[in-house]
Amino acid sequence: MRKTLSLLRRCVEDYDMIQPGERVAVGVSGGKDSLLLLAGLAQLSRFYPAPFTVEDFTLEKFQAAFQDALERREELRESTARRLDSLIAKLDRNEELIRAIMERKK
Repeated sequence: MRKTLSLLRRCVEDYDMIQPGERVAVGVSGGKDSLLLLAGLAQLSRFYPAPFTVEDFTLEKFQAAFQDALERREELRESTARRLDSLIAKLDRNEELIRAIMERKK
């Protein structure tokens, strides 16, 4: 792991990949490559001069967040539909009122 960590650090430094305070996301599939990257970055974050945090992301986490967003979108759609219905009803009442006033003026 020392050799891998050394190569990872060199790559991060050579390509200026991590800035101080950044949050690094690692997509984890469960395969050797993504798990090694996650473990390496987690170890590197302990002593690297520019402090950073590491977070793993899996398809399950993404799906849960996506499902939450869909539910919020549906709630917003329903709320907007209720407000629009209320506005249309007010406009209908105003239209009837305007017609009645116009009829009286004739």
